[in-house]
Amino acid sequence: VREQGRGTRVTNEGFGTIVKASVHSLQHSLRSRRHTRVTVLEFAYLPANEETAAALGLHGGDVVQRAVRVSAKNGLPYSHLTTYVPSQVGQNWSAQDMGRLPLVELLARAGHAGVRGEQIISATLADGALANALQLPFGAPLLKVSRTIYDRHDRAVEYLQGHYPPGRYQFSIDRKSTRLNSSH
Repeated sequence: VREQGRGTRVTNEGFGTIVKASVHSLQHSLRSRRHTRVTVLEFAYLPANEETAAALGLHGGDVVQRAVRVSAKNGLPYSHLTTYVPSQVGQNWSAQDMGRLPLVELLARAGHAGVRGEQIISATLADGALANALQLPFGAPLLKVSRTIYDRHDRAVEYLQGHYPPGRYQFSIDRKSTRLNSSH
């Protein structure tokens, strides 16, 4: 918001989705995505690259399920998610399931509910594909999230690369219940 004599400041007046920091509140936020339309852009089983294999504790070349989804609310896309799941974990659901149910729900139904996660939030700029999918100009700022979710056996069951327009999505961290680490 720009105001004469006061300058420009960021406000929190968008319809954006708010995600709390704990795994349980993340799961609740993802399960309660009413009025959200999810489009599955890609769904395939393929060999894991080095980054994905390392995040999931797999060997390079092990097969993973890769899905690319865009979520929109009120016709406006607010997230672009690329998720990777070990093939043996996600082998019983389809692209249609990924469009109907949040991945957190599919993981729970498969017996691999997330109990902890590691997440890094940073910033990046929209390349051509992200700009197109999120209906943004090329080079628009984005929140970038890298997240690995672990089940009760401490097995990595999901690796996510998410991109979010900051005016449409935000993260809220409760410092009383979450240990914060920062690096620069």
